[in-house]
Amino acid sequence: MPDSDTRRDSTSLTETFSHGGYSVPYRIDGRLDPEASTIVLIPKTLTTLHIWDPAVNSLMLKYPQYRIIRYDIRGYTPESMQGVDRLTIDLLVEDLRALLHHLRIARVDAIVGIGLGATIALGLISRPLPQSQHREDLSIGAFVGVSFPIGGSRSHTEAIAKKKRLERGDIADRSGMVALANYSVARWFSPDARGSREYIRVRDMVAGASAEGLRRLVPEVVGSMRSGTTTSPFDTASVLAGLSVPSLLVCGELDVDLHAEMATYPVVMRQGLGRFAAVRGAARLAICESPCEFADMVGVWLQGVKHS
Repeated sequence: MPDSDTRRDSTSLTETFSHGGYSVPYRIDGRLDPEASTIVLIPKTLTTLHIWDPAVNSLMLKYPQYRIIRYDIRGYTPESMQGVDRLTIDLLVEDLRALLHHLRIARVDAIVGIGLGATIALGLISRPLPQSQHREDLSIGAFVGVSFPIGGSRSHTEAIAKKKRLERGDIADRSGMVALANYSVARWFSPDARGSREYIRVRDMVAGASAEGLRRLVPEVVGSMRSGTTTSPFDTASVLAGLSVPSLLVCGELDVDLHAEMATYPVVMRQGLGRFAAVRGAARLAICESPCEFADMVGVWLQGVKHS
């Protein structure tokens, strides 16, 4: 088993493990019993596992039966990219698979991702291990995708254009990560929440991200939104259409780029597997703006899936 560094208390465990030259930080909250029902949370670009803090606090309070696992994806720090030329979806999926293997997890009740994290979750669900790799089978009970785009709509065209501008360094290279944080986080929160303590916390988190990590992630993020092209390394739309697990698709009702679009996702999925839900009064980061409502939405839905 890889070397690890551990801090533990009665309701949480913070640890790192080494995979592919990356010392992966992860945290387990709630029930530490390895037999407990497990939820895995994956962050979005420019953020760390702490983007989930408000949602985890609400989940632990209302649904204490769960073991909640979250971790940092590559790209936030320069150290996470050492020895890596490109940050690909395949690499990010393999990091997650290695974490679950390290924790000896064979069953995940729900895998939850926001933004790029949702794409990573879909990659884990849809891409089986090569036959040459002998690891225990992994069972995933449900998928929750939060505020993530797929290809094929006007809002995607706009989103891709914005990502390309970021790729060229129009904001980060010219004005720095603080300017990029101000630009991005203002779009992630509703007008009433801008300037709040949570807004400032997330803005500071984004400002602390690596500009180089952003450059390396952008081509893969943009590619995953190009539906029906031969250049796309990961066609999120096709993966979503072929999904075979129950899926909850969540978006803030005030997210002007994604709300209307995400409401159509269940139509392209297998009948009865997809459900869309909007979080009232929230924008892109409903997990931070309205964590109690988000936790209830996910918790109630998972109970329904379990008993269906």
